[in-house]
Amino acid sequence: MTQMPEKRTVRVLILSLEGLVLVKSRYKHCWELPGGRIEYGEKPVDAATREVFEETALIIWPENFTEICQTVRRGNHIHLFGTFMPEIRKETLPKFGAVSGEEVIMVAGREIDWLIADRRFHERDIELMRQSDANRRIKNLLSGRPQAA
Repeated sequence: MTQMPEKRTVRVLILSLEGLVLVKSRYKHCWELPGGRIEYGEKPVDAATREVFEETALIIWPENFTEICQTVRRGNHIHLFGTFMPEIRKETLPKFGAVSGEEVIMVAGREIDWLIADRRFHERDIELMRQSDANRRIKNLLSGRPQAA
């Protein structure tokens, strides 16, 4: 029996002083972290750069990303990257992605809690961020501590 090839994807956690950047999925009708498929021969960090631009119109260079964790869920190998970009502000954030046309927002505090409670935030992304190693690395990213490999 031939095994199905593993789907490889990236998700990107973009944090600023004002909150977390999310995009609205046109297909799932929920908010989620920017990301998508890794193209054949593409490095995960390069896919993160490309997907962020396509979905948010933000240009973030590969050296600004930290790989937070990797996980496999339902045959999908997911790389979670993070970046802390203090200069990104709600008022200067593009409203739509450069290629995807998806809506882009920045949320913080109670808005995130509301999206999670109301199931308007993609379940996969919540699971990724709650993993113990991911949780620790996200906290380190926010505090400006160096990331251990």
